Amino acid sequence: GRLVQKLWEKGDDFFHFLVHPQMVEVAKKWLEERDPKGKRSRIWVGDLKKPHLGMSWPDWRDITNHMEVIYHLAALYHLGTPFWPAYQVNVLGTRQILHLAERSKKTPVLHYFSTAYVAGRRKGVVLESELDKGQTFRNHYESTKFLAEVVVQEKREEIPTVIYRPAIVVGDSKTGETAKIDGPYYAIQLLHRLKQKGKLYLAPYLLPQIGDGLSDLNIVPVDFVVECVFHLSQDENALGKTFHLVDPHPISVGGFRKKIFEHYGVKDSPLSLPGESLFLFQLTPSSLWRRIGVPRQILDYLHNTPRFDTSQIQPFLKKHNLRCPSVVDYLPKMIEFVENQHRLPFASTPLGLKAS
Repeated sequence: GRLVQKLWEKGDDFFHFLVHPQMVEVAKKWLEERDPKGKRSRIWVGDLKKPHLGMSWPDWRDITNHMEVIYHLAALYHLGTPFWPAYQVNVLGTRQILHLAERSKKTPVLHYFSTAYVAGRRKGVVLESELDKGQTFRNHYESTKFLAEVVVQEKREEIPTVIYRPAIVVGDSKTGETAKIDGPYYAIQLLHRLKQKGKLYLAPYLLPQIGDGLSDLNIVPVDFVVECVFHLSQDENALGKTFHLVDPHPISVGGFRKKIFEHYGVKDSPLSLPGESLFLFQLTPSSLWRRIGVPRQILDYLHNTPRFDTSQIQPFLKKHNLRCPSVVDYLPKMIEFVENQHRLPFASTPLGLKAS
């Protein structure tokens, strides 16, 4: 929605929205406020998992007559998503989008949203120009996004493409607003609940220090990601390149933990768990993790994380006067939003976003 708003304000382009049946009402409501007469937009109800994107043959032929630019953001990104649904959406769905691009009368430019975590369990510095280094993966989200990017890169000679690899995306850096609670928000939400119950003394034990705490926790606000994609997608020099949309100076896992503990006045424990002990948490029952309110897959991102190089994107950031704000500066806004949140528009589930 944020990206479309930026593109919408840019000019008078006509927009075609491929919308899953579960999200049609959400899309209609969004467009009613901006294009009530449908002069600049059309909704196509479809499904990435189905041939021809789940559209009828006449609709499929119709849409291939119009495509000049494609933004492919759809994915199953929940860390606990099962393999087959993730493969259907992330890999087969991407193949469907590439097929659409190939069959379009005008060869469209493809703006493809990957993730920095196609790097999987790699250690050390990861370059934007790298992809397959024989890495293993923490979960099916990472592995299927990797396979999808492989497919996209194979088609780059035929389809002009820009690939974006965001890190962990959180809410707006100025307002804290987010449409969903996941990622680092789980830790904030847990501390907020402990505060409400007068049990903040449990925080150091429910959120223990893992290893030395020096691993990167690369967090980027959604407004920075949208600004980057908007400007890069208008820049012809970006074609054919891959960009890490990351914080070039990320906070450490221990630093993030310290900051939220300070905010809530939590007295930390001097004890820490060795990184090698992480596998023990995988043996704990899923029911316990649900009670705590933190998906156990998140633990894999607290130790031995890679560092993402930004050499390729830096000249573009400078050119368009863009800079990733530090999470230290907007963390209070994130916390404030969690504490004051009402009903969020979306819930993040293993099978995708669900409208609340």
